[in-house]
Amino acid sequence: MGNYSEIASLKKILIHSPDPGIAKVTPEFATDFLYEDIVFYPKIQEEHASLKALLEKFVGQNNCLEIASLFAEVLEDRHLKEEFVQALCTLEKIEDQRSFLLDLSALQLSQYSIEGNLQQNVYPVPNLIFTRDIGSVVGPFLVHATAAKKARARESLITWFVFHYHSAFSAWSSKGLVLSPADDLDELLHFLSMPDAKPQLEGGDIMMISKNHLLIGSSERTNERGIARIKQKLQAQSHDIDYLSVAYLPASRYCMHWDTVFTFTNHNEAVAYQPLLNDKDTVPVKTIALKEDKELRFKSFHDFTAHFLPELQLIPCGDGIYPFDQREQWTDGCNFFALKPGVIIGYDRNEKTLEAFIKRGYQSIDANVLLKSGTDLHSLEKTIITLKSSELSRARGGPHCLTFPLTRA
Repeated sequence: MGNYSEIASLKKILIHSPDPGIAKVTPEFATDFLYEDIVFYPKIQEEHASLKALLEKFVGQNNCLEIASLFAEVLEDRHLKEEFVQALCTLEKIEDQRSFLLDLSALQLSQYSIEGNLQQNVYPVPNLIFTRDIGSVVGPFLVHATAAKKARARESLITWFVFHYHSAFSAWSSKGLVLSPADDLDELLHFLSMPDAKPQLEGGDIMMISKNHLLIGSSERTNERGIARIKQKLQAQSHDIDYLSVAYLPASRYCMHWDTVFTFTNHNEAVAYQPLLNDKDTVPVKTIALKEDKELRFKSFHDFTAHFLPELQLIPCGDGIYPFDQREQWTDGCNFFALKPGVIIGYDRNEKTLEAFIKRGYQSIDANVLLKSGTDLHSLEKTIITLKSSELSRARGGPHCLTFPLTRA
């Protein structure tokens, strides 16, 4: 079990298919839910279904896990159900609903917690489709995230129970390999209830850039307090990760996570938002040698990669052409997901970015066409599989955001 690469062949993955809670997002509260707009629920289901079908075809249905199903299975344990209900009541300040919640079946409670109940002023968690942000597998560790925004706090609570108590994660939980900024459930609830000055860490900022080197983006959603907690725990436990680098992004909506401006696509290759990750001093990087606790500092991401990844080639989002680079970065043109080296999933709408890849020898094929063809996905080389994305992109996340790899070869 583990991940030491962003592109090694995928073996097991965690996702969340769009649920009816997404249809409860209103224009009045869209921004509170971190949505730019309301999305058309049947269409986003259809678009996500193509992604799920690709993943299942590549890893097998048993290795493509749905978080809602796992959570419902955890709640079958009466003790864990009671513990979760108490935590949920504390987080949402709905203590008067405790008896009602305990009377729900495990499946009903899972649905209630994810889809919400507007009559009881319990709102949905429509961002759960972006499973990348609830955590990450880094080396031998499963990192549990503490959400930055109130709209995603319940996701951190749900995933705490799944990661610690579901048998699918016992390889980590039984060995003490689940790492979180929070030391226990009470501290997690404390963090999630704090309006500010809390440790924040989200999976979209976490990326293994080589076998022994972890990079975390300090961003709008991940802060120094969250990074410091993980650094401390890695230093205490890790014999696999030698370096922790911190890339300092602007605290801006357009680059809310590291994977909105950079993702690996092949050996020594990544797609990047060039206006930010060029040779200017816009994204400084600090690298910590964990065993010696020594630091290296770089004025720019360009200087950092020249030192640690000298053979890395950056393919520019939007082919590096203004205004397409800016437009396509906004619609997840830097947010690719690798099934294996050089076989990546991206959105069809980012045409200039696709052209940049085609210039470098890639073919582009529509996901639904590929699925109907019966092609063995493992046989593909240098291929971009494109998803229809009118609604998925409006939810503000790409294929990398929608996927949580648990194991890669």
